[in-house]
Amino acid sequence: LVVYATVAGATRRAAARLVEILAGARVDAAPRDADTLDADAFDVEAARADAVVLMVATYGTGAAPEGARPLLRHIGSGKARLAGLGHAVCGFGSSDFPRFCGGAAEAEAALARGGALLERRLCPTARVDARGDARADFDGFVGSLAAGLVDAFGGRARGLGAVDR
Repeated sequence: LVVYATVAGATRRAAARLVEILAGARVDAAPRDADTLDADAFDVEAARADAVVLMVATYGTGAAPEGARPLLRHIGSGKARLAGLGHAVCGFGSSDFPRFCGGAAEAEAALARGGALLERRLCPTARVDARGDARADFDGFVGSLAAGLVDAFGGRARGLGAVDR
């Protein structure tokens, strides 16, 4: 399950690119907009998946987009279906601001509060810097996530399809 929260569209485009890359590796996923994915829909989709990838933009003083807040609250409430889910977070922002990738920090905190297990984390949280080499940052995340998926699921992940080595 790939969930994105965007402000200007860069995170949506990155989520679409991630899904495209995963499809090339025979991994079935579709991007879901946090603005329109309510708690019930998240729970239904999470129940069919082995992993959730949260891709979160940062805006203003370092916060996740307003539209993502209800879903992040649900994830952090302890009511979301996180048990056993692999998870990864990729933040998007600019290092020009003091709370660089603050949206990713909010997503990490929500996962922790909601009971996501640290040992089920697929890869370290990535931070894509609009003021740096964003493509290299994103490519690093994709490589790390791919390795984590193979390690965690031995080549097979429900809701993320089959991972061919």
